[in-house]
Amino acid sequence: ITEKEKQYLTFARERLETITAEIKGTTTDGLPARVKNLITKTPGPAEYPGATAVVLLHEETYELKPSGKAFRQVNRLIKILNDRGKKYAGPEFVYNSETEKVELDFARTIKPDGTVLTVTDRQARDVTKYPDYPLYNAIRIKTVVLPEVAEETVVEYQARWIINRLPDGKLLWHRELQTTEPILQARYVL
Repeated sequence: ITEKEKQYLTFARERLETITAEIKGTTTDGLPARVKNLITKTPGPAEYPGATAVVLLHEETYELKPSGKAFRQVNRLIKILNDRGKKYAGPEFVYNSETEKVELDFARTIKPDGTVLTVTDRQARDVTKYPDYPLYNAIRIKTVVLPEVAEETVVEYQARWIINRLPDGKLLWHRELQTTEPILQARYVL
């Protein structure tokens, strides 16, 4: 092993230790009562045999300002039912970097034993959505990978968009009313 490889290994170990320390292993005691209640009363794979996950809660809030600015907040609580549901372990938040900014308020995995593993905004990655098309490099994705997602775990995340300018001063918004996964509670506030 060369000297350069030793330096890299040392750096990689230190970085891994830092990331591991940032993922806080706590319990559900610190969660809001509403979230604990949803997790406690959550259905299992038997109730939804074809589903990969169940969206326990989807909340979306828009706040429009007279100045043309807007704020959007999304909170999702999802129970993973099987291996295919692990796709929800990596939420992606798409935004236009010329007019918007995305902040990850929190992202966490709640294990069946009650352990809560929290990921910080520092661990999120920000990449261009279309790397092969320079004309669209302002369209970006902020993404995070939630740790230890397995069957019967619950993932929760909340993100905020700060929108400096609405296109032509108009709110453009769409939301599917029917998805491939069951949604137990959905709430939209404008």
